[in-house]
Amino acid sequence: YGAASRYIEIYNRGKASFGFTAQTPESWLHLSTAAGTVTDQARIELSVDWSHVPSGEHEVPVTISGAASKVTVMAHVSRPEITLPRDVPERTFVEGDGYVAIEASHYAHAVNSPSLVWQEIPNLGRTLSAVTTFARTAPAAGASASQPHSPAHLEYNVFLLRPGAITVQVTCAPSLDFSGGKGLRYEVSVDGGPPSQVNMNAERPGNAWADWVSNNANIQEASFHVATPGLHVIKLWASDPAVVFERLVIAQGALPASYLGPAESLDVEEARSGRAAGM
Repeated sequence: YGAASRYIEIYNRGKASFGFTAQTPESWLHLSTAAGTVTDQARIELSVDWSHVPSGEHEVPVTISGAASKVTVMAHVSRPEITLPRDVPERTFVEGDGYVAIEASHYAHAVNSPSLVWQEIPNLGRTLSAVTTFARTAPAAGASASQPHSPAHLEYNVFLLRPGAITVQVTCAPSLDFSGGKGLRYEVSVDGGPPSQVNMNAERPGNAWADWVSNNANIQEASFHVATPGLHVIKLWASDPAVVFERLVIAQGALPASYLGPAESLDVEEARSGRAAGM
């Protein structure tokens, strides 16, 4: 359920053109071209015939020969045994490539409280929009064990393909700590489990504020464990006013570093329509 294809780029480090060939031992791994000539650069698109891929994890070599050299690139192909059932609710985002990325405004449910109402702020942030609570005269919640967290929260449905450790990475708009030193906080929970409190102004090594401002994002993480694959619910809880959510990424394992983060995952309707690579 990730991208429909990957590519290998061949580039010329000299002045003369050269020919190349490309091959792979698996018939279900398709190469857009098996031979060609490189003047500046050339691209080989890799796609998969998923109906013929055995379940499990596969490392498939793609061998490229040319200019008196040979390079082998390993294509990692994953076909989990679990499939997407028909009773998955709408606005469920499906794991692909080991992650689920969701824009904050694409929640499945927004639960308000008597004093807090969720509202989208269009065009705030780096990728789409942002979501925060109003009114801001409401008292902070979740400060102590005797003061439970606010009932106001956002719910995100995710469909994970395997159990295990997950990291919930939340991108917020940068904000100074105007709370008197305790920091601006929010909480994350999974499947009704106990919330994990995150302090977005907690001390960080180096000049954290300059980094947050220059990147126009404050990105924090919380770790959890899911015992089963399938449907799970991630909740973001309002603890303090002026915490502005922009997007979240649920990752199983480390993700490559990038400025904007991974592209938003397919939701269940897109996956069922055949846009998913794994269909």
